[in-house]
Amino acid sequence: MKILAKLIILTILFMSHRHGFGAVDIQGSAHFLRGQISQKIFLNLTLKEASVTDFPTADTNQHTRSVLNIYFDSNTTLPIAFQNGSNQQNASYFPGYLAKIVESSKVNQENNDETVTVKIKIDILENNPNQSILQMFEDNEKNTLDLKITYTGTDSEEENIAVVRKFSAVDESPQITGLSTGFAQLSVSWNESQFVKYTDETLNDQEPLGVSIILVRGDMGITSLDGKAFDKNEENETSSPCSFAFTDNTNCTISCEPNTYLDLDSLTNSEGIKTATIRYPVNNYVFQNLENDIYYGMIAMYEPDGLQQSACLTGTPQANISFVELSGGQKAKAGNPACFIASAAFGSPLATEVQHFRWFRDHFLLNTSWGRALINEYYDRSPPFAQMIRQNEILASGIRLILWPLLCLITILRYAPGWMLIFLCLSLFFIFLKRRHIDAKS
Repeated sequence: MKILAKLIILTILFMSHRHGFGAVDIQGSAHFLRGQISQKIFLNLTLKEASVTDFPTADTNQHTRSVLNIYFDSNTTLPIAFQNGSNQQNASYFPGYLAKIVESSKVNQENNDETVTVKIKIDILENNPNQSILQMFEDNEKNTLDLKITYTGTDSEEENIAVVRKFSAVDESPQITGLSTGFAQLSVSWNESQFVKYTDETLNDQEPLGVSIILVRGDMGITSLDGKAFDKNEENETSSPCSFAFTDNTNCTISCEPNTYLDLDSLTNSEGIKTATIRYPVNNYVFQNLENDIYYGMIAMYEPDGLQQSACLTGTPQANISFVELSGGQKAKAGNPACFIASAAFGSPLATEVQHFRWFRDHFLLNTSWGRALINEYYDRSPPFAQMIRQNEILASGIRLILWPLLCLITILRYAPGWMLIFLCLSLFFIFLKRRHIDAKS
């Protein structure tokens, strides 16, 4: 009997190892980063000796959502919702937080074993919560916060992972790829960077929290921007203003002391300054409701607390955009760059009439040699005439009157080409009749 009992115990132990019963080993690390606007927990998990049956397909992320739950230890009855999780709408989740798997899980399986090691990279994002993660740290009066990780696959296991509060800043600047102007607006785009350089090198395999954009109005005489000297302990951060200047309406400069980031909290409430923070991975933004014909300077920095700022770029929203520019052509060479002003004739550069002329240019004039020659001549000669239109409403009304017949023909050609053909045929027929009548008289 003793021998039989030993065999049974050995068999149970062997089977528990083979099938993973109670054998899952949860290991991981978690770091919290505070941006000036956004906050995030970076969570790296390793599940050792997990059952193969819990990850039967290559879509490991989907199975990860089904076997993992993540809780803040302060509220162990309410898990954090997985973004796009299968049961997200049918269960209660910790309000205001989302767990997002940001890297495809990696499964290692060797020797035809029935267990696997799964590596998962997860971001925990704030989404307007009632209580911020930062507040949880402050309530605990320490720089760690516990996450409870539960594995509920073939096996059941749980582990507490300490979230370490990292006082780190990004030590590089975004690369601006485009700045364009429009009617009462400026739009900016930048390269999306998957990994950035942090002051804490252990975070250098992480993406930024986002990008902050600072827009400075050019006619306000602003010569400095509020900044703070970064302190890794976040205890002795002191004011460190950055010098700022417009050299003219097309150039601006910014200069900050080393280890200084722009203070968005202060700048947001400053007259003549607009700010925006865009969460990763979005890589563009549009400032709207700006004043036309006023130049602005634009600076970008990474979150959190970007210690390197992008070069300062300038742009001028245009109330009066040239017909050439609106049609995709180059700016005029002389005088005001806003030449042949569409809004001088039709009240707005975004008017439907202007779109019809642009369509005619793209589909007809640019497809013929004489059309391209006409456009090039127009580019060279239009600026002086455009200035006259801008300053004289009577002349602008006359231009509208001249353009209306052509606009009607273009509209018919665009939306009812059959009627245009009938119109041409009738025109040719009446011309033919007129010539016959003249010939008969002679």
